[in-house]
Amino acid sequence: RFPRHAWFLVQISGWAGWAIVATNTLAPITYVAAVNIAPAANVVFITAMIPIATAVMSWIFIGERVHPFTWIATIVSLGGIAVIAGDSFQLGWEFVKGDIYAMISCLCTSAAFTIVRASGKNVATSLGVGSLCSALIAFFFLAPFIITLVSSFRPNSESGSPPLPPWPRSGISFDAYRALD
Repeated sequence: RFPRHAWFLVQISGWAGWAIVATNTLAPITYVAAVNIAPAANVVFITAMIPIATAVMSWIFIGERVHPFTWIATIVSLGGIAVIAGDSFQLGWEFVKGDIYAMISCLCTSAAFTIVRASGKNVATSLGVGSLCSALIAFFFLAPFIITLVSSFRPNSESGSPPLPPWPRSGISFDAYRALD
């Protein structure tokens, strides 16, 4: 039985908690979108700017001091982002969208870290709720795929076993693949 006074385990810590829920819901969704659209090298480099973006946000919003080396790293990193963005513009709009998604993921994560530092509250529950929300959104988009996948494995009328998936376009030969059945 769930204890009567255990409601505090699932409470959200005010505005900071709800902001963490929002950022922790949006960050993984935009990261997955970025990985699916943009080259992985772009996404990894952009999201590697999370500590630098967090330092800059903490300086802007909560007045923390930023070491001069951090400013140098920020300028160098922004130069790298400019190179990545220039390359993405040459490759097409889809790659630019992927870089934008990676930047949104980076900024959401940095905002979450800044909010945690500014609030001083325990927002662990909010992190969990945000992760749950992003998982539920992902499941909403994944459900049609699961239904299609499960319905494609109907038992074979002759042997009673499910059929093999469609033959791969490369790798092993058709005869070797059919021999597995």
